[in-house]
Amino acid sequence: MQHSAETPQEYLEQLDDDWRRQKVLQIRNLIKSAEPSIKEHIHNKMLGYALDGEFFFHLNAQRNYVSL
Repeated sequence: MQHSAETPQEYLEQLDDDWRRQKVLQIRNLIKSAEPSIKEHIHNKMLGYALDGEFFFHLNAQRNYVSL
């Protein structure tokens, strides 16, 4: 499923309330606690994480999986 969100908050609101949403939130919390200065953006229709303007990875929920 591709999301039409323009902000990370919109992305999270568009997720179905099931195991994928729970996993995305768990991973997101781990990321933010491990590196508080990381910036979260929407990049390529996914949650993208950047430091100093460079994207390092993405977090995304699809129909049957969550990817990092």
